[in-house]
Amino acid sequence: MKLVATILLLLLYHPLQGQDLSTYQWKNRLVILVGDTTDVKLKEQKSVLQNRKTELVERDILILPIANTENFQIDLEANFKGLLLIGKDGGVKLKRAFPVAMTELFEIIDNMPMRKAEIKRDKG
Repeated sequence: MKLVATILLLLLYHPLQGQDLSTYQWKNRLVILVGDTTDVKLKEQKSVLQNRKTELVERDILILPIANTENFQIDLEANFKGLLLIGKDGGVKLKRAFPVAMTELFEIIDNMPMRKAEIKRDKG
């Protein structure tokens, strides 16, 4: 299971344009990075995420960068640049401008009922 998650993690930087978010529902939590690829803060956020691969895999997180929110399924302000956390249920759990601390991101996820159940299941 962890091998599959690791492989997914290695493939996790996919452009999101044209993809249906419901594809990931009940399978993955999504961290969507909204911003231009030349944005320094976006690059810093990606770097921080890449340094936490183990924690991302443990939490079934996929990272999906998007530059154009024109046809995006979630309403965002026209100039929003930041991170969105989408839960396995498809709901927006966090919407914050860059940078977002990993401790904050993981704390939000770890307090979700589904994540608590996953932790309990993995221990038992």
